[in-house]
Amino acid sequence: MANAICPDDSTWYMADYYLDKPRCYGLYPVPQNLSEPIELLEVCTEKNANAKPVSIHNADEHNFIYNNTMDGGLIGLYLPSGKTYGIKNFKNMDGTTIDYAPVTETSSKDTTLNSFMSAKMTFSPTPFEKYITSVKANVICAMWAVRAP
Repeated sequence: MANAICPDDSTWYMADYYLDKPRCYGLYPVPQNLSEPIELLEVCTEKNANAKPVSIHNADEHNFIYNNTMDGGLIGLYLPSGKTYGIKNFKNMDGTTIDYAPVTETSSKDTTLNSFMSAKMTFSPTPFEKYITSVKANVICAMWAVRAP
């Protein structure tokens, strides 16, 4: 990680818990006028053109997020519109495979549970629109670190 850097901004944290490659993580406020979880992609690219809502792939990476006060932030795991609630239908916004999903609820008839937030080492399902309009919501964005010049 010594040769890698995150954007020149103190809101990014670096770790290499996924694929042993340096990755940058940061929080960004979510505007209250969004209506679908997929719109978080635009929020992250406003922070940095290469950033996307974080996909979490193991307990070490999840613990890193928790320890860097990003807990409670929305993540890139979501349930696409029209899909029934279940792990097999979840997607990561960055296109990576879902290989770690400690969800607190594995089945539900509530179709509003379409986004997830990081919560004390679990992924807590939450109705996206209701959540972002009731609290000052944040999204956890991530991107690969770049080589230092």
